[in-house]
Amino acid sequence: MDDTRDPVERLLGESRDLVEVAAWDPRSRLDRLAIGIHRWLRRGRRVGVVALAAVILY
Repeated sequence: MDDTRDPVERLLGESRDLVEVAAWDPRSRLDRLAIGIHRWLRRGRRVGVVALAAVILY
């Protein structure tokens, strides 16, 4: 078995079409916007946790 494949693809084998399930890439502006918002929220969450810790400690 090839360990470099996605776990879902490994489980299902070649019997199912996994387009946009196991592998996904941004194709439209909306996709890129969604990725940007997600990254911004992740970064914001990280900064928020650090800020909250600073407030609690000081």
